[in-house]
Amino acid sequence: VWVGGRGGAIVSDLDWGSKDRADHPSPPAPLPKGERGDVDTIGTQLAIISSPENFDDLPAQLNHWAIAKPLFGTTLSHYSLLRNVWGDEKLKAWHHELRRRGVREVPGNGAVKNLVAEGVCQAGFTDTDDFFAAKDEGKPVTMRPVLVDGKAICIPNSVTIIRGSKNVDAARKLVDFLLDEETELALAKSAARQIPLGPVDESKLPLDVIELRRWVDNAHEFVDLLPAQEACLRWLKSENLRGE
Repeated sequence: VWVGGRGGAIVSDLDWGSKDRADHPSPPAPLPKGERGDVDTIGTQLAIISSPENFDDLPAQLNHWAIAKPLFGTTLSHYSLLRNVWGDEKLKAWHHELRRRGVREVPGNGAVKNLVAEGVCQAGFTDTDDFFAAKDEGKPVTMRPVLVDGKAICIPNSVTIIRGSKNVDAARKLVDFLLDEETELALAKSAARQIPLGPVDESKLPLDVIELRRWVDNAHEFVDLLPAQEACLRWLKSENLRGE
């Protein structure tokens, strides 16, 4: 079984259905506005921001803002989606503008959360699970979704059975367990507040998750991003090599 979360869903949404994904009778929960039938989704996390992202709404100096390095994880997924929606030129302009204004690039989303939670930075891009970790610690934090052209960024967790696996029966049982309503409810009630994508009894969901579900209803399609991801990686790695 291959299980992916956050940026991992980009790869699993592409060619696995045609050659590598084993058949499985369990119906997958739908991807946010982009179901292709080749991954079974469990829940979703949304990249978030605590302040606007448009150039005109950003402060002149961003030295008190933080973002994870976009070479991996959610930030790479964010950049890949931006490339698909905005195009290469606008993405690069946005990225260079963030750097010109002094945004702090840190190793990961956890570091972003810590900087904002401890008052070192005023705002940052991170995931909902990192926000809730800070909130549960009693930190004075708030959140709002990253909106790209008015739509949120929803990054589904995913699971698939790799064709040719030696333990297919056990793998199918695991997939069924992960897609079961009780498992989705357990993930929703966890510290990460995972958002169910399958049918669940909404009365059993935490209020935090009920509020997040409306973001899924207005989200970008999160499929066919591998070409954008590869292009972003080539560009970002070349910039790092030049020390930009």
